[in-house]
Amino acid sequence: MAPVPTVMPKVEEGHVRDPIAPQVGRMVLNANGDPSRFAEFGLPIVADTIEGFFGLLAGILAGLRWSAATAPGARLAASVSTDAPILPLDLVAMLDSSPGSIARARSAGELHPVIGLWPVALADDLETRLKAGMVPCRSGLAARRSTRFSMPTHPKRWPRHAA
Repeated sequence: MAPVPTVMPKVEEGHVRDPIAPQVGRMVLNANGDPSRFAEFGLPIVADTIEGFFGLLAGILAGLRWSAATAPGARLAASVSTDAPILPLDLVAMLDSSPGSIARARSAGELHPVIGLWPVALADDLETRLKAGMVPCRSGLAARRSTRFSMPTHPKRWPRHAA
C-alpha cells in the first residue's frame, strides 16, 4: 500500500501523532482559528475550506483538499481524531483492507466517525452534500458505501504496549 496523507481534525497530545506518523506519507492538522496555537507540533495547519459550521466532516473535507493539492497522486487520505484514547499501530493498513469506498473504525460497538480512510476524489461530492445538509457524520455519506471496520481490542496492538 502506498503511504497516504493524514488529516488530524484536532490535536491534544503525541499519543495519536506518534503511532500514526509511520503509517502515512504526510500529516496535517485541521484547525480553525489562530494556527500558531499548534506551532509546537511542527505540522502544516489547514482550516475548514467551506463557510459555516459543518462539523467533523468539514475537517475531513479540508484534509481531502489538502491531500489533492500537496500529493496529487494520493488516492486515499486517512483521518484520526486525537481525542481517541488509543490507536492501533497498523490502523491505516487495517482500514485499507476493508472493502468499500470509505472505511471508518469501530471499537467496542461504537463508531468512531472521524477515524477512517477516505477517497481523495470524494471531496467535491462531500462538499456538495455538506452544503445541502445531507451528511450527518455518524450516518455516513447517503449514497456512498461506508464500511465500518472494527478495530481490535488486544492491548499489544496499542502504542502504550508496543515492544
